[in-house]
Amino acid sequence: MPYVPAPVIEKLGALVKKMFTSGWEPTLLSEEVLASGVWFYDNKIPFNAKLLRQKYDYTSFDLPKIEVTVHPYNLDYIDYSISDEGSVYFWQFEGQGRKSKSPTFSTYFAARDHINSYGTKYDISW
Repeated sequence: MPYVPAPVIEKLGALVKKMFTSGWEPTLLSEEVLASGVWFYDNKIPFNAKLLRQKYDYTSFDLPKIEVTVHPYNLDYIDYSISDEGSVYFWQFEGQGRKSKSPTFSTYFAARDHINSYGTKYDISW
């Protein structure tokens, strides 16, 4: 294991402690469209559908620290489905003057397969 001077360790420790304060809120780092196309509500009404991955500045490993540090009012902003890499996956639907989204998932595969629970008619480009 490489030698790390004490002042460096101290600074790193301060950064970790500052990361989760009482008023901390998650920050969206990136959003990526993984799949898109048309999904048909009731197998008839078309909606634009996108499978999205959002990357945040916290992971599932951080959840225990967040729960004891962050003010309860800010816990509403925490997505407990977050992966150990800091990503959440979900479907977003838009059409007929409405916009909605699915629950979030911690893996691409769980989110991908979830579209089948909404119906069997869709044309999605993966």
